[in-house]
Amino acid sequence: MNSKKSIQTILGLIGFYALSASAIASTTTGISFSMSNIPKINQPFSINVLANGIVSPEEIIGFGFDSHYDASWTPGSVQVGSNFSDDSSLYTDTQVVGSAFPSGPSGDNILLATLQFTPSKAGSYNFSIASDLTDANEGLILFNTNDPIDMSSSLTVNVAPVPLPGANLLFGFGLFGLRYFRKSVRNNTALG
Repeated sequence: MNSKKSIQTILGLIGFYALSASAIASTTTGISFSMSNIPKINQPFSINVLANGIVSPEEIIGFGFDSHYDASWTPGSVQVGSNFSDDSSLYTDTQVVGSAFPSGPSGDNILLATLQFTPSKAGSYNFSIASDLTDANEGLILFNTNDPIDMSSSLTVNVAPVPLPGANLLFGFGLFGLRYFRKSVRNNTALG
């Protein structure tokens, strides 16, 4: 009787583990972005790529993606998050690749990578990342999940114009000159 109860308990625990592992794999995992500062013409800015919804005991052991941005942006440095090794140079067909094996982070706001750009024109632009899931090096790779998760996501980036300091100074002197001229005309009219 005890051995039958023990087997049922063991089978129950195995079933519970299998269900919890599939529940972890089906949780909402997503990608989000944050920016270091307001993008302005000819001034570098950074976009952070973040992973969210990684519920423990699940953990990120790798990721890979390509970025797409406007031709008026000059790409700068790419830095993989501190929880990962930068494997980008090992894969010529994927722009950003990181790994954390044998164990990686879980939770929200996990920094995967920081990409830096310098825009040359003001306006509203689309920045996106994409992962080709037919490529084994792309996507968000979790320890307990068999298939990589699509990382495709986009962000609208508004690049502000930078006023020229000389133009602002010239405008200020112009206003001062108009005010002085107006006062001198009033004073001359009152005297004459």
